[in-house]
Amino acid sequence: MGSATIKKYGILNPFVAEALGANRDDPAVKADVEKYVSVVGARAEMNGIAFPGTFFLDRRGRVTSRYFENFYIGRNTVSSVLVKQGGKTEAAIAGTKISNNHLEVTSYVSNPAVAVGNRFSVVLEAQPHEHLHVYEPGAEKSGYRVISLILDPNPQIQEFPLRYPTSEIYNFKPTSERVPLFQTPL
Repeated sequence: MGSATIKKYGILNPFVAEALGANRDDPAVKADVEKYVSVVGARAEMNGIAFPGTFFLDRRGRVTSRYFENFYIGRNTVSSVLVKQGGKTEAAIAGTKISNNHLEVTSYVSNPAVAVGNRFSVVLEAQPHEHLHVYEPGAEKSGYRVISLILDPNPQIQEFPLRYPTSEIYNFKPTSERVPLFQTPL
């Protein structure tokens, strides 16, 4: 009641009150409202809303992670958030598997269907064959070929930076060379 929980978590969206107040005609306030509230402006019944986002809680009710949006229209899907947390999506999604002499790659998207404003994830799982390594970006300076993903440009899709799992420094004893690589399946 009265946005008590929203205030307790510190996620009250102040742009509604500002848009309804004395600064309503300020271009900066209007721009903030378009980004964080609504492209059609703020209304009194919107006062007290939260910034759009998702909290994950443990069994004791403690926040373990959170995902907040930079724009009220663009939202992470539940499946995409689960992928970001290192899990697999439960949705029935057809993946693609390819294999060569070096590794096997399975690719899929986090959601079988998306709508305008949905943020979804493209997942690549790379499993190197025995006695082979997958090098992290940065190892190319040492002459190694690194793993990378190149997407064809699409004006309908906004790309965000790639997220890789944590790499480890591998010490190649014969040459005393240390390179960043992925020791576990990506």
